[in-house]
Amino acid sequence: MKFWEADLLALFLYPFFKNHYNNLQMNVTIKDIARELGICYSSVSRALNGKPGVSEETRKKITETAERMGYRPNELARGLVSRISKQSV
Repeated sequence: MKFWEADLLALFLYPFFKNHYNNLQMNVTIKDIARELGICYSSVSRALNGKPGVSEETRKKITETAERMGYRPNELARGLVSRISKQSV
């Protein structure tokens, strides 16, 4: 099968497996939120973690955008940064 034939097959099958493909999307990150709002990702991080250095107006925009985009904190990434794991063995 040539590469363009595989693309055509995927294009044809997409409507039948649309829900499956949508479930494979990556999680929303603070960088995605920052890109959406046109601000730096450190501001998004400070706002979502309740730290100072972000105006209330910006904090509200960030919070609303995070909710709209379906942002959920990545606990594994947070554990790597803090070097603490909450996994039970």
